[in-house]
Amino acid sequence: YADKTGIKVSDQEIKNFIRHVEVNNKMLEGQFEKSVMNLHVTHEAFKDKIRIEVLRSKIFHDILGQQINVTR
Repeated sequence: YADKTGIKVSDQEIKNFIRHVEVNNKMLEGQFEKSVMNLHVTHEAFKDKIRIEVLRSKIFHDILGQQINVTR
């Protein structure tokens, strides 16, 4: 679906997602990624997982947005 619709996730969106998690959990900047790295997850695997989550969210909003009809 993402390929067909051209939905992509930028590096900035990944950074924004990470920062959002940190702010919501009252973490210092960089603390979330450091915590994940302590679990022996590679930096690339970490970014890939976040990219997938952000992509899922964007696809969900795209599909849901097409199905919502606003009437007055």
